[in-house]
Amino acid sequence: MANIGLLSRDVITKTRVLETLEEQGHRLTMITTSSFDVGAFDMILVDMDDSMAELVLKNYGYKCMAFGSANDGG
Repeated sequence: MANIGLLSRDVITKTRVLETLEEQGHRLTMITTSSFDVGAFDMILVDMDDSMAELVLKNYGYKCMAFGSANDGG
């Protein structure tokens, strides 16, 4: 079981990720502020559409996996 942080304000994304990871036995915590304990997470999922994405990636990129909308950059 992994402790995974999720940075996303999109409700649909949160719901899908939460359901999928919990089915696999992982624990998911929503990140809602830029001051959080990075040591509490094995990995951080970062939605590039979130306003804090750049800051989190800059400071904690070594633990992050970023994703964005399939419609971006079209």
